[in-house]
Amino acid sequence: NVITVKDPKRCYTAKQIEDRLIEQDWKDYIDGKPLKLKDAVGAHKIAHTNGGKTSLDNLVVISAAHNSAMGSTDGAMK
Repeated sequence: NVITVKDPKRCYTAKQIEDRLIEQDWKDYIDGKPLKLKDAVGAHKIAHTNGGKTSLDNLVVISAAHNSAMGSTDGAMK
């Protein structure tokens, strides 16, 4: 049997999301289209459910629509 150890911290802060969106030049990490902060969510490159840490090196900012479509996949990875 395989056990996936999950990070107890689940969500990114609003400040972390805003800072990363600025670093991404206000563009969605998935499709590169312009993204407003109000439509943005912090996503894990490696999904939390797959053992991804809630750390800055695992944070990307994407649209809420992309985040919903990804579910628990590692789809934010480029």
